[in-house]
Amino acid sequence: MELAVRTFAARTTKPSTQDVDIFACGSTLGNLLRFVRKVDKPFRLTVEAVGNTVFFVRKENSPTETMEGVRGYGHTFPDAYTTWEDGTAGSQSHQRLISYDFAGLNCVVRFEGDGYLKHLDSDPKSEGDSPDAVPSTTKVDIRQGGRLVSQDAIFDLKTRSVKRMDHDILAEEIPRLWVTQIPNFVLAFHTRGTFEDIRVQNVRRNIEKWENENEDTLRQLAKLIREIAAVAKSRTDGRLEIRRKAVDVLEIREQLPHTPGVLPDDLKTWWMEGSCSEHRSSSEDELNDSGEERYFSADSDSGYGGVSFDSDDESEKDFTACSADDCGYCGHCRY
Repeated sequence: MELAVRTFAARTTKPSTQDVDIFACGSTLGNLLRFVRKVDKPFRLTVEAVGNTVFFVRKENSPTETMEGVRGYGHTFPDAYTTWEDGTAGSQSHQRLISYDFAGLNCVVRFEGDGYLKHLDSDPKSEGDSPDAVPSTTKVDIRQGGRLVSQDAIFDLKTRSVKRMDHDILAEEIPRLWVTQIPNFVLAFHTRGTFEDIRVQNVRRNIEKWENENEDTLRQLAKLIREIAAVAKSRTDGRLEIRRKAVDVLEIREQLPHTPGVLPDDLKTWWMEGSCSEHRSSSEDELNDSGEERYFSADSDSGYGGVSFDSDDESEKDFTACSADDCGYCGHCRY
């Protein structure tokens, strides 16, 4: 997360940090989305409030890790069918940052882009002048170069065996593409490593259709994110660990002692100087800070659209500008 935040800092100014409500990655938001969709996949992540911003950090295996005994061609296809831009050859990955408003939350999301379609990058922009980089006390070397590539040109790549051609693979990937707002999908089918069927699709309309059909699910996701953020901000240290072991339960725990913070001290100070200091309301301070485990349940008739917060505090939680009984996410308010 430090690299993503330093990159963000190199392209922004201090006052703009107060406008960031959620700083996360495609993996963490994707895991929370799978939870409200009741897709069974265990996960673990840490949460930390820094000023007005709540950071969600993945605690899983590397996305580039291969599984022993499992053969595939997802790591070799890009080498054969994509090309490196000048100065990028040998890079470990291509990480991008995208910002968007979700249910009134200003989100900055880091994700890995597999590449871009040059013919769709019709208006390439040079880097131009950027704010001075935040002095680093860690061994991080920030170098600026190249140019900005439009999000409209970014693609996500998946490879599958021809034996799976009758599966609706795109439908399986759409929720993840919604999180990262990637509009292009490359699907390559192979026969024992030989690719003969490569499909390049613009999936923007598919994503929009999925969004319209899953409004209730996205309302639940928005309320879940707000609830987690509120609990983090209510704590003195602003830190939590979230674990999902059962299909319909999230465990909220204290972080273990000596767990590294989401940001090194110098970067945390820089962020907070540009962030709002009034990020703890009196109602948030009333939330239980005793260190006991708390639980979210995705199988509930509560007022959270199917996502409930299980704790000893029975007071009604209202994190919208409307009635907690009547309001669902509409996308039109700033809360």
